[in-house]
Amino acid sequence: MSTSPESKPAGESKAAGQAAQGEAVSRHGVSGHWTVTGVAVLLAVLGGVTILALGFGGDRPGWTTAVRFAATVVGVSSIGGWLLGRLPTRTAAGGVAVALAGTAARIMLPLATLGWLAAKNPSREEGFGAGVLVVFFLVLLATTLLLTMIEQWSSREKTRPD
Repeated sequence: MSTSPESKPAGESKAAGQAAQGEAVSRHGVSGHWTVTGVAVLLAVLGGVTILALGFGGDRPGWTTAVRFAATVVGVSSIGGWLLGRLPTRTAAGGVAVALAGTAARIMLPLATLGWLAAKNPSREEGFGAGVLVVFFLVLLATTLLLTMIEQWSSREKTRPD
């Protein structure tokens, strides 16, 4: 019995095509281990930065509220962007689209919040809320970049021929 594509029944060719698509999903998908690790690290860094910010704020009026607000906005956008950017895709173009969506989610909410803060308080009195937001954003962005670099390095180590 020949195994050439011409001699296979239509059902077998369709199953082979679906299997090839399944392989593409696993090739462009992202490890669940790194997704959970990333969320845990981002939460830990967010908690650490929040504790440090609360400790350095002293007794300034409104400081605790500004720190909580910044932690909430940046935490939601960073973790949401991390999770969105980890969605499995079937094609390389889908992977690019998911990565761009994750980046947009990570950037747009803090950027819109900065615009809202500037419109709400144009005189900049007690304007440390925007500064706190920027510091939180930069720290979590750096954490996300480091996580991505470590993940890429780790995956290259696993696929390197001996």
